[in-house]
Amino acid sequence: IDMLYKKYEIKCIVQYVPLYRTSLFKAFGCAKADCPHSDAFFDHMISFPWWSDMPKEVLDYMTGSIKSAVAALR
Repeated sequence: IDMLYKKYEIKCIVQYVPLYRTSLFKAFGCAKADCPHSDAFFDHMISFPWWSDMPKEVLDYMTGSIKSAVAALR
């Protein structure tokens, strides 16, 4: 996410955070949970700024940038 923003100016976010990982739930002692699927999803997800009428040039730039970023991580 950091590389996509700093190098390619693509602002990605994480939209889903398991409640038991938030500071509020931790403060109430609810930080322990056995939710392997939620953990796996959260640890590996990213949300890209797609929209329905995205111009082809923007789509091409985003897909090319994402491919380059993934390749750089390998």
